[in-house]
Amino acid sequence: MTRNGKYIIVGCEDTSVLVMDIETGKISSIFRHVHEKKITSLAITSDNRYLVTGSFDGSVGLIDLEKKEHFHSYENAHMGTVTSASLSCDNTSIMTASHDGVLQIIHLMKKELVGAIEHVHKGGIDAMTLSKDNRYIISGSYDGSITVSEIETRARIHCFLRAHERWFFSDEESF
Repeated sequence: MTRNGKYIIVGCEDTSVLVMDIETGKISSIFRHVHEKKITSLAITSDNRYLVTGSFDGSVGLIDLEKKEHFHSYENAHMGTVTSASLSCDNTSIMTASHDGVLQIIHLMKKELVGAIEHVHKGGIDAMTLSKDNRYIISGSYDGSITVSEIETRARIHCFLRAHERWFFSDEESF
């Protein structure tokens, strides 16, 4: 849902993104073929302008909701399914997580990969979120661990082993 509560955004298995008006119940925008395979994650900027999409094929897409255009893709952002996407509070950075075990950092407006945080889990990453101060990425893996990594140094600073049984899902508002 957009942060202003006006639209629901849905990532579809057919690689499309639907933007639906909550009041009218009608589709206001359709973005087709955003990825080669189904969409697995979505994140929206706090100003509701840009949408980040992640895919089963490991790619990350950028959609300008105001101009109604899919304007950039990172075809090989990850070697596995993109499981989670999040944006910094100032809307300048995108963080993505994947089953390949890598956390990617992307600059939104420069449209470039800034860096990666690797080897924070023994298994793939199921979910992640950013701390409210944009200093840390908290990630959970199907290996049972939860880690805290510092964005500036790109280093893992805490790892909680066997923190959960198997699956980990995040709620961005909880951190």
